[in-house]
Amino acid sequence: QFHPTGIAGAGTLVTEGCRGEGGYLLNKDGERFMERYAPNAKDLAGRDVVARSMMTEIREGRGCDGPWGVHLKLKLDHLGEEVLESRLPGICELSRTFA
Repeated sequence: QFHPTGIAGAGTLVTEGCRGEGGYLLNKDGERFMERYAPNAKDLAGRDVVARSMMTEIREGRGCDGPWGVHLKLKLDHLGEEVLESRLPGICELSRTFA
């Protein structure tokens, strides 16, 4: 089973609920690349589609370089602190621990 999102370098999975609440993936150019691979579902596509799309972005050179290797970004800050704390409290705790 695929699980496409996690915290780089920590080996910790990040719930797909983040995307369900309005989070979205970005490549190094700031592009919401899931629109290219799943034009209707976009970031709400199935985990297998998201994982395959992420690997394609990285293999084609659109990944973000970082101390733990090439990765992609999951954008959540636009949701606001109140939404994050009420709907994704576990993610907030992970962020405080690993950020």
